[in-house]
Amino acid sequence: MVNRCPVQCDSSVGCLAENRFYTPYEVKDLTMQIVTGSNQHPINAIAEWVHNRTPYRTDEAMFGKIDWWQLPFELITSRAGDCVADYEEIYALEGVKKIRDVVVGDNVLSYDFETKMFCHRSVTNVVDKGILPLKRVHFRNGQWIDVTDKHPFWVRHSQDEGRGYIKQYLSDIDLSRSWKRKTPIAKRIPYYHSKPRFVIDLYIALGHFIAEGWVEGSHVCSSGLELIEHIIPILERNNIPFSEYTNKNGTPCIRYLDSEFKSFLRPMLTNSFNIHLSEEVLNLPPDYLEAVLMGMWLGDGTKNFGPTHGHADWVYSTSSEQLARDIQRMGLQLGRSFHIWKQNDHKGVGRKPIYRITHNPESAFLRDRGFEGLSEVSISFIEDIGEGRAMDITVEGTHSFVFKNGIIGHNCEDTSMLVGSMLESIGYKTRLVIGSVPEGYHMWVEAMDSSGQWWLIETTLGMVYKLDNRASLGYEADYFITWRNGCDYLHKAEDALY
Repeated sequence: MVNRCPVQCDSSVGCLAENRFYTPYEVKDLTMQIVTGSNQHPINAIAEWVHNRTPYRTDEAMFGKIDWWQLPFELITSRAGDCVADYEEIYALEGVKKIRDVVVGDNVLSYDFETKMFCHRSVTNVVDKGILPLKRVHFRNGQWIDVTDKHPFWVRHSQDEGRGYIKQYLSDIDLSRSWKRKTPIAKRIPYYHSKPRFVIDLYIALGHFIAEGWVEGSHVCSSGLELIEHIIPILERNNIPFSEYTNKNGTPCIRYLDSEFKSFLRPMLTNSFNIHLSEEVLNLPPDYLEAVLMGMWLGDGTKNFGPTHGHADWVYSTSSEQLARDIQRMGLQLGRSFHIWKQNDHKGVGRKPIYRITHNPESAFLRDRGFEGLSEVSISFIEDIGEGRAMDITVEGTHSFVFKNGIIGHNCEDTSMLVGSMLESIGYKTRLVIGSVPEGYHMWVEAMDSSGQWWLIETTLGMVYKLDNRASLGYEADYFITWRNGCDYLHKAEDALY
């Protein structure tokens, strides 16, 4: 048996008293309002209220470790916690979605740390947390994500590689130790392949247009010395109409004439700062994505850089932050790790930063860490970026999702803790249970009512079942958590309780 005794006393809201777990007054008062205002059995009334009105929080315990759940008082009064900026993007079955566009029922890309495999899981809840202070978390590979300081991350729980990860809130991560700041990142992600419209060569021309093209009125144009040797022969072989000219600097240029290919190119960009690739392009099969990257590299890529770029075998430069992130995405889909370097003082034309995207085949971000499809990246530093709208989602079973840049995100709920505390406050014997369910590893609540009947409360779904049905539901208990003397105790499931 393991015990954990957090500091939980606040004279303004009540304390934990000897021999019994007392929830703060706010929780007990709210519980009584819910029970007396409902015609349902108290357990059903509380489960339904929490499911419908309270934001979900983390409930998964990995690798035999105890998660640190938010106090019920904090959950009700603050409604703050594991939130992601609403503009952050994650992988869904049909492509990338902003968090604010995710809806219940969406299938999102997840990672199952039990099977060590990527999978798609259903979103069971979406909560708008409102305007909250945000932190920008920067990683060693040049990526970042924007979250609240109580958003949980997967981080190493051992200095030794391959021992697994535990959940830890951003604010609690020890950045002074190199191994404690390491978090899993995808090396290669599965994705849905779109059907190409054109032969593969034309996607090299598309890549070059992304690098060197522009749209002005009805004109769709591209330029560069490489047009003569690489792009024009492709267009001629595929009967794509175009006209040629040179600009005032003597650089070869082409103007695409009316065709299906011209119509395909037009919406991809306005200029080098405003580039917006479609999901159709970003989801192309791997060999077609490689063709797009080859065309981009012909336009804005370089290689053989010398010692300043380490083992990088090529560097691509762009003024578009969106394109830099899209290239990172393409790399993840191809099983390649791209590092993004934002260069503000580049001595070039204009004052806007340039994003240098490098590929290093010997990158530490591609090394095997004992989990299929994953490697690791370290948190570099964290900065305050002001306030913004924050959202939370709950993913069924695995309780994880994948950010666009490959970082494995953690979510879940503290609702099991809250339901248990509410029932304790009105005299029910209650225990939290950690164990296996058909979808993965999970937490639920078990409570005994005044007649001696035990019930299983599934807080994720807001459902209540007789405990006799636990096995038929596919729920297998590994640990029980009970409260005594202001502490919570972790028991093995075979230990006698009550």
